[in-house]
Amino acid sequence: MQQFGFRHHISSEQMLLRILDKFYELLDKESPHYIAVISLDIKKAFDTVNRLISKLQHLSAFSSSAYNLIASCLTNRSQITKVQSTTSISCLIVKGVPQCSILGPRLFNLMVNDMLSSHDNTYSSTDDTLTFANANNEHEAKTIVKRRFNKLQERDKTHGLNHNVPKTKYILIANRNLNNPSPLTLNNIEFKPEKSINIR
Repeated sequence: MQQFGFRHHISSEQMLLRILDKFYELLDKESPHYIAVISLDIKKAFDTVNRLISKLQHLSAFSSSAYNLIASCLTNRSQITKVQSTTSISCLIVKGVPQCSILGPRLFNLMVNDMLSSHDNTYSSTDDTLTFANANNEHEAKTIVKRRFNKLQERDKTHGLNHNVPKTKYILIANRNLNNPSPLTLNNIEFKPEKSINIR
């Protein structure tokens, strides 16, 4: 992946290790440090992978054979449904990737990798994105991460990706006692600090 100039799109295990290393580095300091973390979920992420076809045409690292192979996996597909002895008519599939395919997550990674390259403290593993901000007080950390969330949301919309905001998670970590941390408001939805965030 490095040959494309991409970074920050990694496996879940690598993502967690890098984030934990960064958190330990910040929280080990003597001065106050507050880390506001937001976990994002993209709606129907793999339905957007078809956009990758046009993007691959502009990647010099892909040969015409590689492009044709990937394009053949995403186009001219159809499906039928069978219930007992009744079979539906064949329907053309116009978006998405083959269900349970190994290729699907990798194609999604290719589609969004360069979108993440310019955003510090933002990491992604397939359709899960985590961004965080640190500061010497709770208010500033929340202000910075909220600004970062808004930028990510704007960026994703320009690429046809939409956040599932109700599934967004927020957590606050600090090397000081946290006494009743206040909620974080995103898109007019109030998120109370979670005790943990699950990353698949």
